[in-house]
Amino acid sequence: MAALLDGGDRAAPDTLAARAGVPAYRIHGTMTALRRLLQVEGYPVITMDPDGRTIHLNRALLIEQFELEPR
Repeated sequence: MAALLDGGDRAAPDTLAARAGVPAYRIHGTMTALRRLLQVEGYPVITMDPDGRTIHLNRALLIEQFELEPR
């Protein structure tokens, strides 16, 4: 999450893998698990570009879903 927040709500999968300490080949499975955790009621808090090169965080939706304070 920090990598996405620090990167302007977007990051490359390799960047996220490195920051999370996950092997690059496992980042897609890790992101799937994170999406399941964060996508309450099916809202797309985390998405990936169709080309698979960028993962996006919808910060506004995350804040709304979990009633967080904006940062």
